[in-house]
Order: sequence, then structure tokens, then C-alpha cells
Amino acid sequence: MYELYASKSTRKEFASLQWRSFTSLMWMSCDQPHCSRRLGNSLVAVVNIRESIKFVRSFPPRKKKFKEIVKQEGITCTMKVCLDVPTRWNSTHLMIKIALEYRRAFAALKLQDTSYTCQPTNDEWETAESVCNLLEVFLDATMVLSGTSYPTVHLYFHELWKIYLTLEREAKHEEMTIKTMVEVMKKKFMKYWKLSYLTICLPVILDPRYKFKFLDLCLKYGFQSEATQYLGRVKKTFKNLFVEYSSHDDESTMVNDQGTSNVGTNIDNPWNQWNKQVQEEQKK
Repeated sequence: MYELYASKSTRKEFASLQWRSFTSLMWMSCDQPHCSRRLGNSLVAVVNIRESIKFVRSFPPRKKKFKEIVKQEGITCTMKVCLDVPTRWNSTHLMIKIALEYRRAFAALKLQDTSYTCQPTNDEWETAESVCNLLEVFLDATMVLSGTSYPTVHLYFHELWKIYLTLEREAKHEEMTIKTMVEVMKKKFMKYWKLSYLTICLPVILDPRYKFKFLDLCLKYGFQSEATQYLGRVKKTFKNLFVEYSSHDDESTMVNDQGTSNVGTNIDNPWNQWNKQVQEEQKK
């Protein structure tokens, strides 16, 4: 049965379908201009970071002064502060990530230059860090699934499930602006999840490390009562595919998938729970 998606032509077609599903999810969840503008303009923290970078880059004397402060503070970051494109969430992520490394330098600049009036407060830095961590998950998924030197067909579910768990966690954030933004992202994520979950879930069953039990664990944990309908359709579709595959008499060559996945690196995910469950079953 593993041959069903292991053959080169079938895997290529299936991966293409998955990539279209993934890009739809990412586009609707995070990359639309109105979502990016909300991210870039509604959060005072992001605005102040952007204005702070504009301040230190505006004139050569300010650049020189900022470099001196960076050296005094012992900051070893080799990346220079950069401005984002407000309608590109990935550029906003990079701007915040680098700016966080220079947090002490901006605080010292405030003490030495009275014309610097846009320094983010401690709370705003914390908010910016939360935004950065949220966008990091989307960026990681994009990098993993856009790889060309390894198979990705079996990685889609794991990367998208990390995104889903992150959105669920951030929906409980104390910062109302982040909470509101995440709620919009969740709705759009679920809209496209319902359209594409079959192509994302089926390869998990064929992965001997996880199979159907892992899907059962994840979906029941994430969707609770709604999981039954998803699992039922996945199982029915898989059986239909098996029947169709079994009806063909042509021989095919088994292909071993050497791809690796970075799943299970976060603490608040079901992969650790799955590993424990497998170990307990092996002891029986």
C-alpha cells in the first residue's frame, strides 16, 4: 500500500496538491495584506520598533552612535537592524527578531539621546516577542515544506498541526490585539483545513512511525467532538484507495522514503504523548 504514494509520478502529483492546499492555508491565515497591515499597524509594539529602527538609521551620526552603544552593551549579534515591508509578514518577523537582540542598546540610547522618543516599553517588547514567536511557526513550516532535496509529502500534517496548536495557544493571549488577530487567523485556517485535510492526513497513515492511531490522537485532542467526522472520512477514503489499488494487477517497485522530519521538538504538542503511548504498548 505504501507504493500508492511512493511511486515517483503519484508522489509528485500528490505533493503538488498538498502544496496548493498548504499555500492556500498560509495565504488565508497569515499572508493577506489586511492581516499583515493589522499586524504591522495595530500593535503599538511593532510600530515603536519600526520607528526606533528608522531613528537609528536616519542619519550617519545616529548610526555611529548606535554602533558605539551596541559595542558598550556587549551585544554580539552580527545582523543589522532592518525595516520591514508592512504588508509582508515574513519581513516583519525578521525585523522584530533582530530588534529583540538589540533591546538593551535601544534602552541605553534612550538615556543618552533625548530626541529618541519611540522606545518600546518592557510590555511592548514582550508583546513583540510573542508576535515573533507566532510568526516563527509559519516561517518554519514554509521552509520545511518548500524543500526540494527531500520528500515532503509526509511532513505537511505535522507542520500544519504545529500551526494549529500555536494558534490555539495564542488565542488565549492576554494581549487583546494579538488575541483578536489570532482569532481571525484561526477562522481562515479552519476554512481551508476542511477543504484540504484529506490530502494532508492520508500520508500520515502510510508513515509506519505514526499510522492512523496518531491521527486519532491528534484530531481528538484538537477537535474533540468534531474529530469523529474527520476521522471517519479519512478512514473511508483510505479504504477506498486501498480497494482501488488492490484491483490493479500491474507490478510496482517499492520505494523507501528517506526523508526526515523535525516533528516533536516542541513541548506543547501531541508527539511526546504519542511516543509515550507507543512505549507503553511495547511493554505490554
